[in-house]
Amino acid sequence: MGRPEQPLPYLDRPLGRLAQGLRNARVRTGLTYRQLACKAVGFSESTLKRAASGKSLPTREAVIAYAHACDTEPSPLLKDWEEAVEERRPLPPGAPKVTKIRDAAALGAALHSLHVKAGNPSCREIEKRTRSSPGIIRVPRTTAHQILYRQRFPSSRTQLKALLTVLGVPAAEHAGWLRAWSRANRQRPSDRHADRTRKDQLQRRITHPRLTPWFGNATSGSGTTPPTAS
Repeated sequence: MGRPEQPLPYLDRPLGRLAQGLRNARVRTGLTYRQLACKAVGFSESTLKRAASGKSLPTREAVIAYAHACDTEPSPLLKDWEEAVEERRPLPPGAPKVTKIRDAAALGAALHSLHVKAGNPSCREIEKRTRSSPGIIRVPRTTAHQILYRQRFPSSRTQLKALLTVLGVPAAEHAGWLRAWSRANRQRPSDRHADRTRKDQLQRRITHPRLTPWFGNATSGSGTTPPTAS
């Protein structure tokens, strides 16, 4: 019987999820790594162990071979692998200064750079810090991950302030970041259009109440024919 594998750190990150998925697949088969290597032609026992260690990113081919050796569909594992690759993708040289941020992409790059400078705390740790720090809102770890890895725009200035606080940005510098958020938010046309549509719909309901959906009215007389808009 082989030595037990070490616990995986950072299960909230793609690399940790990938390693856990690989381990689970092997455990279901009951195979040792030596037996697995016999089925994964071209990949050594040490390579397969390293793929499931969570310490380094395996090749795409290694993930596929590992999955096939375990008689497992590789697609879910490859999804985690692709996210891990994206997470490690270097930013363009020189994340923009806060005063130069004009759009969502630039804000995302600056926040990612800020996260790196803060020592790459896990998103689980970020959630814990926002929950325990007074005066700021809690940021769920999934939300923190999506924001810091440029998959999502901060939904509010309050949410951004919470991230800035736990990533060590002095309070005196928050105003500049919040102005950057406002500039970037103004450049998000799809969101502006959605907001405008919601406001228009609300205004129509206020000024033309007969245009609201009809669900029948016990006091309307017949109660059988919906009112028609003129």
